[in-house]
Amino acid sequence: MGNTTIITGKIQIYGTEPHTFVGILDDNGTEYAVYSPLYEQDLRRLQGHIIEFTVVLLDEPKNYGGLFLKGGTVIPIIMEGNSVGSLHNILQVMPILRCCCK
Repeated sequence: MGNTTIITGKIQIYGTEPHTFVGILDDNGTEYAVYSPLYEQDLRRLQGHIIEFTVVLLDEPKNYGGLFLKGGTVIPIIMEGNSVGSLHNILQVMPILRCCCK
């Protein structure tokens, strides 16, 4: 497992069907692949929202997305949203994670 860090960025969907994956585009233009099998579909619903993630940056790429994005693969452990409606959405789809609006 890698280091824990904070990333603020927009949730995006990368690739073309049927080979799409969830990623984060941060404020510096770095793209990270998100590895979160349990919450992948829920993260897809948050596409376009700007979220502050506390993540574990993995040492090795995971799954399809981790092979393509230069920022590497991350596992979100805490999320905070600052997009309209994101608090409501995140709390509904990810009740285990601590979330709050900025």
